Amino acid sequence: MGPQLSGNTWTIRIKDDRTSPPVWRETADVVLHVKDNAKITVPAGADFLGKQGEVVWLLPQSQQAGIVWPGWNTQHESVVSGVKGPVTWTLKGVTGPGRYTLFLTGSFGNADVLFDSDKAFPQQLSVPLNTHAHGNWAFSKPGLYRLAVQMSGTTSAGKGVTDTKTLTIAVGDSTDPESGFGSDNGDGDADEGDGPLPRTGAGWVLTAGAGGIALVVLGALLVAATRRRHAGLADAAGGATP
Repeated sequence: MGPQLSGNTWTIRIKDDRTSPPVWRETADVVLHVKDNAKITVPAGADFLGKQGEVVWLLPQSQQAGIVWPGWNTQHESVVSGVKGPVTWTLKGVTGPGRYTLFLTGSFGNADVLFDSDKAFPQQLSVPLNTHAHGNWAFSKPGLYRLAVQMSGTTSAGKGVTDTKTLTIAVGDSTDPESGFGSDNGDGDADEGDGPLPRTGAGWVLTAGAGGIALVVLGALLVAATRRRHAGLADAAGGATP
């Protein structure tokens, strides 16, 4: 997931690296599917995830076969050449049945929590230009989550640009990812519930394949399917697909 700049038009999109050249897809056309193989038990000392022994769905910071590997980037050539200073990533709101947390794990196991839906909104993260990064995405309960994400920057000419979109995640084998299409999944108003939104193209359900993974949210091998379940491999944030 990352921004693109065209003139003064700034748009958040998701990079699909299953083809060469890669395709940047509209957020309204994509649902990330987190399957039950991503479940872990909350360890001691990880209170930001829940109580010790509880189950959460975790998309790990490090690539893991069979699990979606999402991330964020500011690597599009239009951004690197057309923006000065860092990009501000803002989490404006989250809807869903449970808690959403994004955190980084340091070399000594310490956690740096970037976003936490139990905290007040908005929450912000400064992202340097030409960044391609991964973190740990945790969800406390199965169901459909919508994250209102905003990315803002300043062009080389000094003009402020911003865009807000909704990132849709279906968590758990029991959650039909198709249910994420067509309602509040593209305009960034995750807390508004404005009703059905039109797609701009085919719907892509992104899940990890059985083999290795590589995504740009960032380097994972994603299995993508249209509403008819056409399968393929994808990189959800912008890394190279092996």
